Amino acid sequence: MSKPTPRDPLLIELIAAIGAGRIDFGAIHERGHFVYGWCDEKNGRVRFNPAPHAVLICLHEMIHRMRPAWTERGVSSRATRLLSQMSDQEVDRLYEVILSTARVRKRADIL
Repeated sequence: MSKPTPRDPLLIELIAAIGAGRIDFGAIHERGHFVYGWCDEKNGRVRFNPAPHAVLICLHEMIHRMRPAWTERGVSSRATRLLSQMSDQEVDRLYEVILSTARVRKRADIL
């Protein structure tokens, strides 16, 4: 039986800080870049933008559905390229569509 890997103390600090709050979800736009998150160093508030990542995952999985013969590498490459062709506003709108059509599952799928 192998020894469990010790937890990095930073992880414990981060979990406590997340529990303390001052975190927002919301769009973040910066010309020419998808911004996944941002920390306001003046007040410590963290904002993260789930839209680009969620849209990328959805594009990726939908390609698997529509092109089942494609390799994982091909799917990943194409999904990333498609996301890069979208504007911030298009990503935000598709994210809204995903949120309005996706079902929330309370139980994890065991693969």
